[in-house]
Amino acid sequence: MSSKKSLLAALVASLMCCPLAATADPIYNMLFVPDGFDATRMNNAGNVVGTFNDAAAIWTGTSVISFSATLPNSVGYAINNHNDIGGSLGNGNAFSYVNGVVHDIGALGGWYSSYVRGLNDSGVAIGVQFPQIGEGWRGFVYNNGSITEMGTFGGDWSWLNDVNNAGVAVGTASLPGPAFRNPERAVVYRNGAMQNLGTLGTGDFSEAWAINDAGQIVGWSTTSPDESATIPHPFLYQNGVMSDLGSLGGYWGHAWDINSAGVIVGDSDILTTEGFGSHAFIYLDGKMVDLNTLVDRSSGWEMVSANDVNDAQQILGTACRLGTCVKVRLDLISPIPEPSTWAMLLAGLALAGLARRVRARRLFGPLLLLSGLAPLAASADPLYTITVIPIDGDIMGINNAGQIVGGYRGRGFIWDNGQITELPTLGGPWSRATGINDNGVVIGDSASGDVTRGFVYENGNIRSVGALTYWGSSYAKDINSSGQVVGRSEDPDGPTEAFLYSNGHITSVGNLYGFGAAAYGINDHGAIVGGAWRDVNQPTAAFLYQNGTTIDLGSLGGQGSWAYAINNAGQVVGDSTVGGATLVSHAFLFSDGVMHDIGPAGVDSHAVGINNYGDVIGWYQAQIGLFGRGFLYTQGEVVDLTAALELPFNYALVEVNGINDKGQIIGEICSTDGFFCENALLTPVAAVPEPQASALLLAGLFAIGLRRRRARAPAPT
Repeated sequence: MSSKKSLLAALVASLMCCPLAATADPIYNMLFVPDGFDATRMNNAGNVVGTFNDAAAIWTGTSVISFSATLPNSVGYAINNHNDIGGSLGNGNAFSYVNGVVHDIGALGGWYSSYVRGLNDSGVAIGVQFPQIGEGWRGFVYNNGSITEMGTFGGDWSWLNDVNNAGVAVGTASLPGPAFRNPERAVVYRNGAMQNLGTLGTGDFSEAWAINDAGQIVGWSTTSPDESATIPHPFLYQNGVMSDLGSLGGYWGHAWDINSAGVIVGDSDILTTEGFGSHAFIYLDGKMVDLNTLVDRSSGWEMVSANDVNDAQQILGTACRLGTCVKVRLDLISPIPEPSTWAMLLAGLALAGLARRVRARRLFGPLLLLSGLAPLAASADPLYTITVIPIDGDIMGINNAGQIVGGYRGRGFIWDNGQITELPTLGGPWSRATGINDNGVVIGDSASGDVTRGFVYENGNIRSVGALTYWGSSYAKDINSSGQVVGRSEDPDGPTEAFLYSNGHITSVGNLYGFGAAAYGINDHGAIVGGAWRDVNQPTAAFLYQNGTTIDLGSLGGQGSWAYAINNAGQVVGDSTVGGATLVSHAFLFSDGVMHDIGPAGVDSHAVGINNYGDVIGWYQAQIGLFGRGFLYTQGEVVDLTAALELPFNYALVEVNGINDKGQIIGEICSTDGFFCENALLTPVAAVPEPQASALLLAGLFAIGLRRRRARAPAPT
């Protein structure tokens, strides 16, 4: 260890038992990566590889060197100390660019797609390949023209994240397990042999992300099978032992890189009532330090993650301020800092306040390390704040008190101002909550014996709504202020029927044409909406049931329509096909006896919710195969919520699930590749703007926590 690092370690250790001063000079200078440069890894010279103007590139700290002529349409992921790089070519093949020679690795392996994730000083490249559909991805090692495919621990997939100069690689491999939930283990891969590093405690999941030349390994692991993959702990593996590095006072963390001296960087959640839900850390000589205590905070930039550290102790990470997140390089200001510099070294560990349990998701690459954030205004006078709902599951309903319900970990839940209450089941292994009224009465579905039944949860008690047939299942979809519940009841030998559950009795409603129906919304006057089948396997008709009479609401010129919600003014929203036999649907608002097309022009759209002021939420899909984008229809104007939110690059509001009379909206924000998503609550802090101000409707900030996105169906059946 150098004298600089020795002094650094000694000062850190001494401050653990000394009072902290109120102010301190920064230890690190924050250098911003140029706009448009997507930074990924860094070598010991501080040169950063990434992607710039659709080609792999290197940023030296003063200039950008582009490989657009040699490697057009490429992406840079890995760099060694000779400034050789690796990544992915425009054809989807992995590549290494060593000593001025391009090696198209993917073409040799015949893979569907692949990319290099690590490159040592001898030119050994490691990464991951994606074979043809139906096969799991695999890690690989490329050395002198030879490709070795990594196996698994009996599961479906594996990948490699880093390789040291001895050619020892680390990554992750899966074990046998249920579909889409294979347990995974951190792995060391050398000379074709795999070593399982295990987990912390009795956890089911661990991933190794970096290895230094001394063989020290860092990554993350869960500590209990009950935690699933949602609460990772950072670890250091050395001498055959995996050690938990702790956190910055919160619940979770990740260790992303380690240098030759054993200095580790990563991220951890913190206890805070403001700012960001996670901070970058540096870990050395047994102590975890918040990097925000080592930089100048007067500019307002906050270090939320650190993914790379070199032997000069430069750090590559992400900093955020007022809704904008950028890559930065931290450089030590002086080799030997003055003692006064360290006065606030551990101030970040003393943060106090309301604990926000921000759950981490299993990550797939350091490019995606934008972390979940607590609410923070995007400007001096924001119209909305955005709150991350730390649930690894679905949020499905909201009432006027801002209480949110949904399902996660196989249980329904209520989220109330940061507090989570899990709901019981009807005796089966799972439940989920789908709605909540202003009295706090919750509805949902639960396993009950061999069937699924809708339920009502009130005052700590759960009861089934039953079904229209003895062997049938039921699903509760909406509840009004009087506690009346609507949904659908399914019989194995008969049609699906819409039901009304009122005063302890379940009855069939809305079966307009005799071939079944499903109800999705009810207002406080008892008016019910949904869809009724016109014939077996034929398009449905949106219906309105009130005062014992069911009417067909018509369509927008197509053969089918569906209604999802109704407000107390009798306005109904849903979707309808247009243009004869086409499958394209448009969102509609049914008001004063007329069905109005309200979706964005020229695209497939669906309206799913409406409040008592006539504000409508929905989503649209501009192109088949792409995720949807949420929209708001208010005062005759359509607002694209993604554009209005000014989300980080490559993220979108892809789903909206509810809106209340305060204008609060719940939904889901995802990376546009669909791998990583976070639930969110949008809360207005000012009156609803006039139409001319609608472009600024949801100005706010967000950085994304991560979770794998489920597939979405365009309409219910």
